[in-house]
Amino acid sequence: MAQATSRALVQRIVSSALRTPPGVAAPPSTAGSDLPAAQAALRAYDVQVHEVASSYRAGSVIGSDPDFGTPLRRGDTIVLTVSTGLGQEQAMSDDLLARQGVHVEPLGTVSATDQQQIARSRARIEAGLSRHPSVWDSQLELRRVTSDDPSRNGVPEIRHRLVWLVLTPRTLVGSLGGPCCGHRAPPAFFGRDISVYDALTGSFEWGATF
Repeated sequence: MAQATSRALVQRIVSSALRTPPGVAAPPSTAGSDLPAAQAALRAYDVQVHEVASSYRAGSVIGSDPDFGTPLRRGDTIVLTVSTGLGQEQAMSDDLLARQGVHVEPLGTVSATDQQQIARSRARIEAGLSRHPSVWDSQLELRRVTSDDPSRNGVPEIRHRLVWLVLTPRTLVGSLGGPCCGHRAPPAFFGRDISVYDALTGSFEWGATF
């Protein structure tokens, strides 16, 4: 009888210690949300913003301090880590593109007529990308390239032309508790996507993931 009473007392003590104090609750998770939506969801808290360049979509929340799911009181401070996107530096080097069969050449002179067509094709490509939003950021790069295109006879066809390259590197930011991994871990390489579009028509030609 005494042992049963003792066990019950221990269980009550442990349960009380583990119980969340009154007025403390986990805020809504905003991982992957755009910043305005995250701020609206966390309006009961003091939200601050820390911006970092990353392969995640610009303006998206990729981390939180304290971590997502940490119980807090109303008015407590939450620092959201927000991606600024890939930035201006080319996301994939010319050497890396060459290993995928895309050999970048000097852009050279582009005629006024071609410039108009290129602008229209860019708008068409961007509209297509916006219809399929992604957690990842992409770069749209105008390049003159030599590419080895496979022919129906199995012999590579060498072509020189202007193309739009859509470059999408995918690197997890696990150390920030980002939307792709809620645990804390070193940043991990995840993959890269290349899509090639004809710069004059905006038509998709081919893509690769590696």
